[in-house]
Amino acid sequence: MRHLILIAVISVLGVLALPVYIVLVISPALTGLVEENARNEAIRVATHLADRLFHDTFALERGRLPENFSAEAEAVKKNFHMLKLRVNSAAGETLYSTDREDIGKVNQGEYFHAVVAQGRPFSVVVRRSERTMEGEVAQRDVAETYVPVMQNGRFSGAFEIYYDITEQFENLNDVLKRAYGLLLLVVAGLTAAAFVGLYRAGRSLKERDLARKEWERTFDALTDPIMILDNQFRMTRVNAAMAEFLGTPAEEAVGKTCYEQVHCTAAPIPECPHKQLLQDGQMHRVEYFESRLNRHFSVSVFPIHDTAGRLTAAVHYLKDITHRKQLDEALQKSARSLAEAQRIARLGSWELDLTLNALTWSEETYRICDIEPAGFGASYEAFLELVHPDDQRMVRDSFAGSIKDRIPYEIVHRLKLREGTIKHVQERCETFYDDEGRPLRSVGTIQDITDQKTAEGELQRQLKNLTALNDIGLAISSSLDIRVTLNILLERLRSQLGVDAADVLLLDQESLYLRCAASLGFHTASIGKVSVRLGKGHAGRAAFERRTLIIADLG
Repeated sequence: MRHLILIAVISVLGVLALPVYIVLVISPALTGLVEENARNEAIRVATHLADRLFHDTFALERGRLPENFSAEAEAVKKNFHMLKLRVNSAAGETLYSTDREDIGKVNQGEYFHAVVAQGRPFSVVVRRSERTMEGEVAQRDVAETYVPVMQNGRFSGAFEIYYDITEQFENLNDVLKRAYGLLLLVVAGLTAAAFVGLYRAGRSLKERDLARKEWERTFDALTDPIMILDNQFRMTRVNAAMAEFLGTPAEEAVGKTCYEQVHCTAAPIPECPHKQLLQDGQMHRVEYFESRLNRHFSVSVFPIHDTAGRLTAAVHYLKDITHRKQLDEALQKSARSLAEAQRIARLGSWELDLTLNALTWSEETYRICDIEPAGFGASYEAFLELVHPDDQRMVRDSFAGSIKDRIPYEIVHRLKLREGTIKHVQERCETFYDDEGRPLRSVGTIQDITDQKTAEGELQRQLKNLTALNDIGLAISSSLDIRVTLNILLERLRSQLGVDAADVLLLDQESLYLRCAASLGFHTASIGKVSVRLGKGHAGRAAFERRTLIIADLG
């Protein structure tokens, strides 16, 4: 603020000094210039008139001037606006004057005998109310001028005029008055501008000072450690939290290197973000574990440039992320446990963003569907491509109905995977909505129940076998007719194996022929008359060789 006041005082003094300079320096210089011009002009006029009025034949002595000289002198006075015109002899005596009272007077002035008599013109400006060279009071501004009259190379007298220069000084005064008026306005404007600038600058400095104090309060109020480093890794400023972190007062930390105070090392650590910032001038963020404190920290560094764009310092922002790291580790452990539990249970999870049609699967879901994440389209349509073609409509209708009715669904369907592999899965789904009832996302699970389905099928088959055996046993025990028993056997055989037709051939021990004892499913009754010799045909060979024959093509 003191510097601002000093600058303002100097500015005001400079503005006020301007009119003083004009009055004391410029105005006298202009006046002198006008006087110089007036003298030069008067000398030129007087020389011209002398050449016009005088000739070498004139004798500049009393009573010897030409008779018409007076008339010509008066005419010259009138035409050239002279106040007075006089002719002096070589001795200084006034031989002629438009003011007759001057005739006969002798000029004893040194300027006359020392300058004019030596053949040099002499002129002096006499302002109004001042005395002329001859002691008279001037009524107007005049240039009193003497021009020597030389005849045959000798000084014979002098021609004197009082050249009226009042108009020139009046013009000068008008110019000075206008200049002073303009100067007054300029000075007033500059003075006002100086005071306005002072006021604004003072207010700006005050606001900047307030902003600086507010920044300092905010800087120290932040609970996370912050420090500012120069290009030599020296701390130039630390906040209260950083001072507490360092365990030293802030003023003592300033000037020391960060690696000595923070890491207790003789040089920057390899992952130092400030070192990276000095290399590329960019913002950096790193996480590191401080073994000395057994804490995890996140460090963000931001570059500070001067007005020329040069990197001068950097802001370091530290945040203790130990708790976050612990939570992350716990979440990762939980995620690993969940993934392991899903793997064991063959239960995958998925989530479908209905606004973006973005599908997210767990690792077990990818494993169940036997695909790699990189090769999956991650959309609902891509999932439908994995569903067995015969089950796609059921899956699509169940999902659409669940969204429409806002009811979770549970279905079992098949997946047709790579190389034609079929899997049975059980799928559950629930959809969530916004406040306006628009569906946002669907969350569900998918469980591989192929083994369960296989086991159920095996149990059903064994149950059917046991039922068939039970029926056959009842038939044998309840009837002595072999044909009844064989018919019941064929009926159970066809239902269990799903065959189209079956018959039983019995061996006649005497003729060694196989004859049909019972048949089922054939389109002709002639099958009952079949008689096959042992060892001949398919049935004969099977009986003779006592082994099962499977014929793939009876044609």
